[in-house]
Amino acid sequence: MTELTKELLEQLKAEDAHGLLTPETKPEPVTNADILANRFEEINAFIDTHDRRPDPDNRDDIGEFQLGHRLQAILDNSEYRSALEHLDRHELLAGTEEAESIEDLLAGDTDLLSGLLDPEAADLFDLKHVPPPSKESPDKVAQGEPCEDFDQFEPLFAMCHADIRLGRRKLEKFQNPKYIEQGKFYVQRGVLVYVAEVGELTQKPKGLDGRLRCIYENGTESDLLLHSLARGLYDGGKTVTEPEDVIHQRFEIGDHQRTGYVYVARTHSDNPQLVKFKHLHKIGYTTNEPEGRVAAAANDATFLNALASLVDSYEMPAEYAKKVETLLHAFFSEVRLDVWYENGPSAREWFDVPRDAIAEAIELIGTEQLNNYRYNPLTERIDLS
Repeated sequence: MTELTKELLEQLKAEDAHGLLTPETKPEPVTNADILANRFEEINAFIDTHDRRPDPDNRDDIGEFQLGHRLQAILDNSEYRSALEHLDRHELLAGTEEAESIEDLLAGDTDLLSGLLDPEAADLFDLKHVPPPSKESPDKVAQGEPCEDFDQFEPLFAMCHADIRLGRRKLEKFQNPKYIEQGKFYVQRGVLVYVAEVGELTQKPKGLDGRLRCIYENGTESDLLLHSLARGLYDGGKTVTEPEDVIHQRFEIGDHQRTGYVYVARTHSDNPQLVKFKHLHKIGYTTNEPEGRVAAAANDATFLNALASLVDSYEMPAEYAKKVETLLHAFFSEVRLDVWYENGPSAREWFDVPRDAIAEAIELIGTEQLNNYRYNPLTERIDLS
């Protein structure tokens, strides 16, 4: 057997015309700095095409909306700016001043890093201004990862974008975790999020909580806790409404029904028996303008024969409005006041309930969640059943 000496090895390598003995060079791994650079190049490409910066307030184009917030996140972080100076061909980073006060520092939304990088690339820089860990540690930390079956969800995102552009869906301010539901879309820091699954919910001190399967339009997914997603949405997040025709179908309402109103009115009666109720409101329904309905209150027994003022009104298809009024009356039945007259109709649409609670109940009707809640007269709040 021939001994494999150093000299023989060198000779074999010299005669290796096909490079069989040359070790394959592995490509350099993609770093977090590379990801940040690629994200910045997308901003540069937008400016190349449109000759302007992406507008972070353009909610009609979520792609531009994302790029605008991505640029702002870069401008708010001195380390990002330093890392990207060599790519700044549009002088986007020039003249950016450092924050000089605590207020200025707090004004910079460094959490937008999640929109710049993939979920696994969040350790680009060490964060020095972070809150102390919660005493109540979660049983599991949500991790972002590629969505293996994203092809099933991609058409949903495309349709949602189309619905928003056509006005069939709207972006509304996110207000409450109880409105997070399976099959709904949300916008978190400029990224469209689809809640594909809602796991088993358990009662916690802060309300119902459980694991969600959240799909992001960038092809990643995460198993966030419901309240973790809510925290991310409170800071400028949006709820994407359902298409209008879906809402109509749910209540079996045609596209061309007459308009109706659910209205909330407050009495100005000085009757001592009524003054003692601090949240006395009339919840009514009309197919006419509610302002006119309330204007004639002084001569209307159903308005307690006293002046009244309009607090809120909700315009909707008439059949829908009548159903909403019926549901509200049943929901707040424990705090209904029945005012009877010897010779005349009774006033049975008055409730001792805060205005905000009525508005919240109407939102719960819109999301088909009202059956899961009850009104607590002692706390004057809507609680889980």
